[in-house]
Amino acid sequence: MCVYVCGPQGSVCAQPCQFGTYGINCSQECPCQNRGLCDHISGQCQCTAGYSGERCQEECPVGSYGPQCAHKCDCQNRARCYHVNGACLCDEGFKGPSCQDRFCPSGLYGLICDKYCPCNASNTLSCHPLSGECACVAGWAGLFCNETCPSGYYGEGCKEACVCANGADCEGITGACICAPGYMVSRWCRTSHHTV
Repeated sequence: MCVYVCGPQGSVCAQPCQFGTYGINCSQECPCQNRGLCDHISGQCQCTAGYSGERCQEECPVGSYGPQCAHKCDCQNRARCYHVNGACLCDEGFKGPSCQDRFCPSGLYGLICDKYCPCNASNTLSCHPLSGECACVAGWAGLFCNETCPSGYYGEGCKEACVCANGADCEGITGACICAPGYMVSRWCRTSHHTV
């Protein structure tokens, strides 16, 4: 913006503010971060892909990317998604655009795929292609997915805590409550059952 008198005797006000400035006589510094573009009149920021916030100060939340963080990431096998363009950063042992492919054939692992996975096959979701670490199906835990969930836990790898009441335990796969004596099966075994 220009404060001079326009016309043949003064400035013609034809030049917008230089990059990084805005406002009256271009006297204010733009607040935009991460290469966000600043409106030369208002100073309002237009964020580049991968950033959001009033001053473009925040990376897109985990699981999203792109302009205005409007796109959903499609990465698999615990891969991280690059917040700018959605590229998947694969965990070691995986490859492909979405990190969907293992380096080793199923059942094998190691740097040259020469080791057999030690996991109990029927209780295992996957065997990590580099480390051989077992990921267990719901209801199973342990290094080799050969142990049932301990009391009070359920789900994949037995990582979910049961929410049952009054001394009830829960089923290892779904978390359904198994009521203690004296309580009826309700959602969390909270209903007392007395007989006379």
